[in-house]
Amino acid sequence: MTAFINRSNHGGQSNFQSVRSRSIRDLRPSIPHSDPRKREEMILVAVVAELLEKYTALVSHALEQLVHDAPFPRRVRLLILRNLPFASPPPPLPPPPHALRVRSRAAPVAAR
Repeated sequence: MTAFINRSNHGGQSNFQSVRSRSIRDLRPSIPHSDPRKREEMILVAVVAELLEKYTALVSHALEQLVHDAPFPRRVRLLILRNLPFASPPPPLPPPPHALRVRSRAAPVAAR
């Protein structure tokens, strides 16, 4: 912080202390919890955020059900669900029945 010493013509005394204390008061951050109105606003913001989260989950679930029951081909439904801005990703597709299931087992280590 830079403070300037003002020298007046009245005896050459400086008013450094007043400049310094005024600068510190001006730079002091306001603490939101000290003001009751700010505290109430913060609580309201938290409540609204929670309500929006629940509302968004409800709307996304309803849209997923609508798209799931719609007479679209499966790939189109998956594309629609993936492109919804707030939808959860669709579950992974099950492997086709003709896919090979490979299990790798480590070879047992021979005892020495």
